[in-house]
Amino acid sequence: MSMRRILRRRPSYDLQAYTRAVKRTGGANLIDHWPFDDTSGVLARSGVETLGSELVTNGTMEADANWSNWNTPTTNEQSNTQVHIGTYSRKFTVDATSEGIVSDTFTTATGTLYKITAWVYPDDATIISIGARNGADAAFIVDELKGGLIQDAWNEIVHYYTETAGGAGAYFVLNSHAASAGSWYIDDVSVRAVLTGEPLTITGATLGQAGPPQLGRSLSFDGNNDVVTAPKKDDETGATWGAANHGLSLVDGTAFLRVQGVDLSGFAGVEGSSTGYYVALHDSAGKTAWGYVGAADAAQALGTAKGLTGITKANPGVVTFNAGHGYSNGMLIKFSGLTEMTELNGKYCTLAGNVGDTFTIVNTSAYGAAETTGGNCAQQVTHVGTDGIHIVSARNGATRNWAGIEASFNYNDAAGYTFEIYSSRYQITGALTVGAWVKTTDGAGEICTKATNASLGPRQWRLAAGWTNQIAWIYGTNFILSTTTCIDGKWHFIVATGDGTTISLFIDGILQGTAAQVGVTDQYSPLQFGFAANGGYLQANLAHPVICNRALSATEIRELYTIGRRAHSG
Repeated sequence: MSMRRILRRRPSYDLQAYTRAVKRTGGANLIDHWPFDDTSGVLARSGVETLGSELVTNGTMEADANWSNWNTPTTNEQSNTQVHIGTYSRKFTVDATSEGIVSDTFTTATGTLYKITAWVYPDDATIISIGARNGADAAFIVDELKGGLIQDAWNEIVHYYTETAGGAGAYFVLNSHAASAGSWYIDDVSVRAVLTGEPLTITGATLGQAGPPQLGRSLSFDGNNDVVTAPKKDDETGATWGAANHGLSLVDGTAFLRVQGVDLSGFAGVEGSSTGYYVALHDSAGKTAWGYVGAADAAQALGTAKGLTGITKANPGVVTFNAGHGYSNGMLIKFSGLTEMTELNGKYCTLAGNVGDTFTIVNTSAYGAAETTGGNCAQQVTHVGTDGIHIVSARNGATRNWAGIEASFNYNDAAGYTFEIYSSRYQITGALTVGAWVKTTDGAGEICTKATNASLGPRQWRLAAGWTNQIAWIYGTNFILSTTTCIDGKWHFIVATGDGTTISLFIDGILQGTAAQVGVTDQYSPLQFGFAANGGYLQANLAHPVICNRALSATEIRELYTIGRRAHSG
């Protein structure tokens, strides 16, 4: 089943789920921008995809600049003949060789997940090739042919990749892949970091530099006198930091989260006025503490640079410091200013196995040369951070407490913690609409849910399949069961609303029932489609999930059903 649905006109609903209509001859395509495959039969998605700032200069093509020739296309020019959004696109014409256009360079970070989107209008073909150069300008991390395009129409290209060698030399290429002579129009090209959507996880932590957890100090950890240490990252593969030191405070008035080597400041807001994300922190037994992201925390602090005489090229590498350095095993050191083993500049290593002034670090055998010049090139990390985040107890609040800590949460879990960061835009506790086109014979799962462990407060809401082939709309402590049985392997448009006073359930545009809308509070749980409470998935086909921050009227819901009915007739 195609993700494209024909619209006669574009509804003006305030959609929180990201959808948009695209102009095209004969009507419009409603393109769903969630990465669901509505033919797969098993769908589940946790959280909300949130993207970083745009990296491509002039991806909108509104300026006649920033896109150079890739090889020697016959033409590479700004055009208003075929336009996706705005006034201009970029046109290139080829003569049967691999030719096209290439963006200006931009900067990427090692280990970061990036999302590429581009709109392509092939005038004479049904394929295009895309390429993404890594930031080190050493190799193409993406080199892929995209086929099956619709000729003489706008097609959206979406591709995810993880950067393996970050730097300022990254660029993006679109080319003909040696297709027959013809023209392509390109518009609205974007490369952005994926900030949320998949959980950001740190595991394997132990409290204290050595020995058992330090119960007295770990609750008020400030980066100076107590350390949460995780296993070393794989420096030799090009990561820009080594052993990870994390900071965590669960104490009222000083709540924060810091992760060495991970810049969390992009999630930060302004305490008291802007908190767009929340954190769910889990101990090894699955108990949870959660709170909203406040302001950015203090950045990493480094001690005075100390001298070293050399670093061997070996596995493990060995560093020798000048007398009087004061360093000891377990300390985290940042290297910079090396003139021969330059690959180690900017990286973090934990010192170990010392014999006098000599310590082992990471595997340096693959580096270009041993360091023999030395100098003041080593600094101890004296305050863990790299831009951590404050935690506040309420959305747009200023009180630095966690919003909720589950009973029996382990404040000193030597087995480690994990955490996720989610967008708070789906923390809707007032008027809302949720729904999707659903085809299923499974009566044991959630179509859409924002519900979690009741020990941290009232559950929010669930739109679920089950209950003797019926649909349930559960909001807080109240619920509605459908009068229509629709767990029948056919497509149905299932929509639930709440207007602040009343909750309502609709199937195929027909009202199933109403109940009082009882109040719910914010919860840490992510928005999920296709989730099952037993840890599995709803066996179903889902298409065009919709989340609105107001209650759609019965007329609007009926209109959406009428629009989509032909496309979901099977």
